[in-house]
Amino acid sequence: LEHLRALPLEAAKEELMRFKGVGPKTASCVLVYCMGKEDFPVDAHVWKMAIALGWVPPGCSREAAYAHLNRTVPDELKYDLHLLLQEHGKAFGNACGELREKMDLLAGPVDVEAEYAALPRRTVGHAVNHVRR
Repeated sequence: LEHLRALPLEAAKEELMRFKGVGPKTASCVLVYCMGKEDFPVDAHVWKMAIALGWVPPGCSREAAYAHLNRTVPDELKYDLHLLLQEHGKAFGNACGELREKMDLLAGPVDVEAEYAALPRRTVGHAVNHVRR
C-alpha cells in the first residue's frame, strides 16, 4: 500500500475503500495513523461528542458528520482533536451531552465548576499524554 502515500487524499481513500469491509472510518484511520495524511476519522466517540457539542446537526449520521467535520476542522488540528475527542468519549461517555441538556433546561446561570466536579472521573491526563506522544 506504499503507493498510496503519493496519491492525493481522496484518491488514496477511494483506493482503500475498494477493499471489502473498508469504509470511510477505517480508510481515514489508515490514512491518518499509518500514512500521516490530514483527515479526521469519525468513530462512535467522536461522532457522539460532535453531536453533543453542536458541531453537527442533531440526528446527523456518522458518515455525514465525517464529511462535515473534514470540511470544517482545520488540517493542522485534525489529528490532535480526533485523539482528544476519542479519549474524552472513552473516559466520560456522553457527559458533555448531559451537561449541555442541563444548561439548556436551566433559566439561570449554570455553576459550571459544580457540574464539572460532578462528572465521573477517570484520568484526563491519559488523553493529554496520549496526544503528546
